[in-house]
Amino acid sequence: MTGWVLVNGQNVQSFSFDSTGKTRANMGYETRKVTFLSLGFTATLAFDSTVSGAYGPVIDDVKVCSCGLL
Repeated sequence: MTGWVLVNGQNVQSFSFDSTGKTRANMGYETRKVTFLSLGFTATLAFDSTVSGAYGPVIDDVKVCSCGLL
């Protein structure tokens, strides 16, 4: 499985995941970290699959933290 992390529509990180042997009971989640800087008061964070069709990467427990630079 492959996909992109997008901020304001721009790809800031590509990712891949080997789903071999994974099941619904054992998804094999991995921790990933992406750091980005928003120059405005808001930013749109999105995740996009590069896999066509109904199945693709599964994303869970997304956290967004502010660095507090204002």
